[in-house]
Amino acid sequence: DNLLNQNEMRLNIGCGGQIWPNWENIDLYLEKPGIIKMDARKLEYPDNSVDELKNEVRGRIRITAIK
Repeated sequence: DNLLNQNEMRLNIGCGGQIWPNWENIDLYLEKPGIIKMDARKLEYPDNSVDELKNEVRGRIRITAIK
């Protein structure tokens, strides 16, 4: 989907350096502009605040609430 709504919250978890425009690109091990260094098991986002999620993390992440 190339027509992303700028107001929607999208998380690219475990991005591995693949920075997607208009997404929150998250990786635990990379320190690079455009990447939020954060543990995917301890995401710091309010409940029901995420519209879309892409997960490239090996293992499992428990998602309890997505809009």
